[in-house]
Amino acid sequence: MQSRTSAAPRRTPTGPQFTPTTAPSLRTDRVQHYGYAITDAWLLDYSRRHEHFLQPGEHIDDEFDRMSLTVNVLRIQTGIPRLICEWARPPKVLPPGVEIGPDKEILVLSVLSTTVESWETRPSQAQVDVLQSIMGDKKLRWWRDFYHPSQC
Repeated sequence: MQSRTSAAPRRTPTGPQFTPTTAPSLRTDRVQHYGYAITDAWLLDYSRRHEHFLQPGEHIDDEFDRMSLTVNVLRIQTGIPRLICEWARPPKVLPPGVEIGPDKEILVLSVLSTTVESWETRPSQAQVDVLQSIMGDKKLRWWRDFYHPSQC
């Protein structure tokens, strides 16, 4: 008999779960995201190249809607349901090719984070491999969340 407080079963990815090759910094009280630095322009360009995912006759003019569509397309292509865009703080040494936004933030396509729920439902290695093939020469790394937990 199931208890009323029992959680719904977690969706488990097929194959072994992905484990980052580096550990997140323990010197922060912020959530950290393991993902790729991207830009609004990258999201918009990707959505334009994948408009075949739209319904026949559907057209999206709003840039925010188009960027949201891109993340959904990437979720479908990779099978990573928790793929999400997050704002991160720039590191002291900025990796080559990473752009800082007007509010001193970096847009990150996050594969997982240091939250317990995210870690327990992390994608499979095969799913991350598919995403890496899409991202090309972009590198996965840990990024500190832009917002402190007290601001949320």
